[in-house]
Amino acid sequence: MEQPPAPSPPRPREGWSTLVEAANHRVEQRDRCLWVSVWRRPDLDTATGAALALALVSTVIGQISGPVGGASLRAVVLDLRQAPPINGPSTQQSIGRLLAACEQAGVTPALLHRAEALPAMQLGRLVREYASRLGHATDDPAVAETLTLRVAPVTPGIRRK
Repeated sequence: MEQPPAPSPPRPREGWSTLVEAANHRVEQRDRCLWVSVWRRPDLDTATGAALALALVSTVIGQISGPVGGASLRAVVLDLRQAPPINGPSTQQSIGRLLAACEQAGVTPALLHRAEALPAMQLGRLVREYASRLGHATDDPAVAETLTLRVAPVTPGIRRK
């Protein structure tokens, strides 16, 4: 059976600089924040998707560990609205590593997900488990955008519209 064509990636964010673009994700930087967009690629198998998730997390952890524009990061938004709605065990483990690295470095992580129950539950659990102090899971782009402008006083935790 023929594979469906790969969907187009989301457009780059205005005012943000692209650091990395791969088959299913883009890492953009503005000031001391990263915006990581992930999109669905039905033409990729599960193993490839998991390997891309691992590469993405390694890239972001490298940015957390090293200075961005001469200063440390303050926020990372992982925009999963166009990603598959449910993540497998390998991808969940990769997201957990990213959240834990952010929490340990004092960087505010936000998981921006679709406005659906399953992603909200799955990603909310990952935030509670790996980044309970600083992490956010939200389906509201305005909350995620606010985190890139200022880190406080948005209360950490699960956010729904």
